Amino acid sequence: KQYIISILTSENNLSEKHTIKIVLRGERGLTTMLSLHNSSWNKIPFKAKHKDKFLLLASDIGKIIGLTIFHASEETKFYFDIIEIFVPDTKACIRLQGKYEIFNEIIDFNCQEAQIIYIVQIKSGFSTLNETADVILTLIGEESSIEWILLTYDDDTKPFHTGQLDTFYIPTKKLGKIRAVNISCSNVDSNCKWFCEMIYVHDTVFNIKSKLIFLLIFFSH
Repeated sequence: KQYIISILTSENNLSEKHTIKIVLRGERGLTTMLSLHNSSWNKIPFKAKHKDKFLLLASDIGKIIGLTIFHASEETKFYFDIIEIFVPDTKACIRLQGKYEIFNEIIDFNCQEAQIIYIVQIKSGFSTLNETADVILTLIGEESSIEWILLTYDDDTKPFHTGQLDTFYIPTKKLGKIRAVNISCSNVDSNCKWFCEMIYVHDTVFNIKSKLIFLLIFFSH
């Protein structure tokens, strides 16, 4: 069974020289230990403000209930903002979001799979987004709303390339009928451009033609 682990490293991370290992805990046991050294998104993982994605192959552990992180370094702490676990065959997605730091220690996290997963597809037009750019999507529903940095999705390439259709899975509480979306970019180089052509959320299509996104853009339906 495949488990995809994605990490967004904090901007104040000072070194890429870390030994980090992760074990996932499930209702039916533990996965094997994964050493995070071969990222599919970056040749050298753990650069400041960069996103890294790792593949863990293990037996089926059932619903994920937690994870354990092992860290070792002779230089400095490892700072990260997000760890996300995505299970491709069930589309389950778990996110630990906050400002975390770890230094030569073992930390256990408890987590729980969300009951509702919103499927979001984004079609990019012309794009020159830099590697550290964060695309932030806000789903505004009849009952509630959620703000989400788009990270893990179901492909091995980086998202938001020219002409690419990317599918993301957002675990959350029930939002109700999606009435609008906000989308914005942060950590963007001044010479970057990104045209968003279409956003699809569940059964609602937001068609956007030739919309250049630098700052906050609002689309309603």
